[in-house]
Amino acid sequence: MKVGVSMFFIVPCLLMTLWLPFYIWTVYSSDRSVILKTKLTASTIFLLTGIVALILNPETFQYAIFIVIAQIFGFTGDALLVFKKNIKSFKLGITSFLIG
Repeated sequence: MKVGVSMFFIVPCLLMTLWLPFYIWTVYSSDRSVILKTKLTASTIFLLTGIVALILNPETFQYAIFIVIAQIFGFTGDALLVFKKNIKSFKLGITSFLIG
């Protein structure tokens, strides 16, 4: 793997590592709108990492595409599980995680 290519993969991983402490702090100290924004940002970075890995390793496309699809379901589940008081959204979020 070339240096530029490996840096292309390391950047989303580093972003996720730096973002997680802030995200965890907001879960315990903020309202739902802030939690939704930080949770979706973390999920977006996680999904971006999977997409970058898929792009950098085209020889594993048949396997990696399933991983990215599962990450998309996880992203959807994260978005829906924030609304715990709305039982329909909560059920859809749980279902999305189980499918992924």
